[in-house]
Amino acid sequence: MDKEIRRVVVGALETNCYILKDKKSGAVAIIDPGGQAELIERELSQDIDNVKYILLTHFHIDHIMAVNEIRGKTGAQVAIFSLDAEGYADPGKNGSVWLFGRAVAPDKADILLNDGDVLPLGELEIKVVHTPGHTPGGCCYICGDIIFSGDTLFRESIGRVDFPGGDMGQMKASLRRLADLEGDFRVLPGHREETTLGFERENNPYLREIL
Repeated sequence: MDKEIRRVVVGALETNCYILKDKKSGAVAIIDPGGQAELIERELSQDIDNVKYILLTHFHIDHIMAVNEIRGKTGAQVAIFSLDAEGYADPGKNGSVWLFGRAVAPDKADILLNDGDVLPLGELEIKVVHTPGHTPGGCCYICGDIIFSGDTLFRESIGRVDFPGGDMGQMKASLRRLADLEGDFRVLPGHREETTLGFERENNPYLREIL
């Protein structure tokens, strides 16, 4: 097995934060550190000095709350899709004010991503797939047979589209794009339990509607 994946459930909204490790080189990426930095750091353990990226699937506060702390401990580069960069830095848009009652504006991201970008992680490659709908710059990260789907695709459900920047038409197009990927994938979502793309094609009512 070329990669190792660990999940840490963090924050009041029980966000799935993932630690992705290239087993050969030891290089690590953290996907969506949504809070409780101390739990993430504990899970990283001896890997804390090998974190290369903090990858964000979208700008909502429950996925970005611990960015500054984790970046400070690891020196990792923060990456977010270019269309979500403004909302990420704006407490009025990222949800920190209306969800938690206080303004949180993470420091500027180091890398602004676009559709089709590929990030090297040791011998692994992480492909960026733009999947708007939940937010304008929502994206998924594909690494081999794994999709980190953020709040685009959940087990038998999808991310909400009624927040600012949400759009059901874009969400349907994004779901179609994922559903049309060849083969099966293990899907690791931003909330709830993991699933597979094959299962979702057959059982997710939103995917069934568009297929």
